[in-house]
Amino acid sequence: MKIIKGISIFIILSAFIILSGCTSEPKFSEIPEIEIKQVDFVVTPSIEDYDTLSVILTFKDGDGNLGLPTNDPEYLSAPFNEVNFFLEEGNNQAFNPITTQQVVIDDHTTITVIDPGETKGHLVTLHTRDKPGYDALLPPYEVPFTRTKYTFGTYYVHKSDLDIFNTDPKLTPVDTIDGIFFGLNETFYTESNDNYYNIDVTFEVRKNDTYVPFDWGKTARIVSPARGRFPVLSDVKRPLEGELTYAIAYPDFLIDFKNQAVRLNVQIKDRALNKSNVAYSREFTLN
Repeated sequence: MKIIKGISIFIILSAFIILSGCTSEPKFSEIPEIEIKQVDFVVTPSIEDYDTLSVILTFKDGDGNLGLPTNDPEYLSAPFNEVNFFLEEGNNQAFNPITTQQVVIDDHTTITVIDPGETKGHLVTLHTRDKPGYDALLPPYEVPFTRTKYTFGTYYVHKSDLDIFNTDPKLTPVDTIDGIFFGLNETFYTESNDNYYNIDVTFEVRKNDTYVPFDWGKTARIVSPARGRFPVLSDVKRPLEGELTYAIAYPDFLIDFKNQAVRLNVQIKDRALNKSNVAYSREFTLN
């Protein structure tokens, strides 16, 4: 299959949904089922705009719990938090992942709170590399690791969890909210949480007779354009089927995949974290 360059309207997400009638509801599995119906490549007329690759999926789901609510603190908290942080175990030089919660302070303020749970230790940050032996365990703060392994920003901890960073003089709270939550502005060692996303598109390049996943970590611009979150498709708990169009915006499609045979594999996830089957596209080239 050859995908030819064209000009079209930019599309992020669209869905065509069939809600089955009450008297003849089909019996679908509560595990989502998908197929790739079509792949379209859209080239914008301006070099300042991103080209897009649109993947059209057909889907079936027995209880209709597809999509994640937008800006809902519940679905930005564990297990749907965006990144996991780490605590170090001191002399053991082991890192244990911990999650985050979104805490609503008032109508205008929501904060991200690092939640160690029962895990003990100290937060792993860029400063941790200065400790003897840790520079070999942590990647340097340089591309691509600045995008894939570190997160900079202000994150909070509950006062009961202050010991995860207040033993290090470099880690000083920069903010407090009612003496309950304490903010830390730092470069943290983190990893992306797969459950933050509900659609995952993998690009595979054919090498001889084998398809090899494309390594986005080698690109300078982004971590990966191919994972995302699509919103709730229905508020009704019932069998659901339809079409979902997911558009991936990226400036370097024609650079990274020039003269290469490519195929996609796609998987989605429902709000119960049930993963669908993996659907494969036909092989194509971008021109």
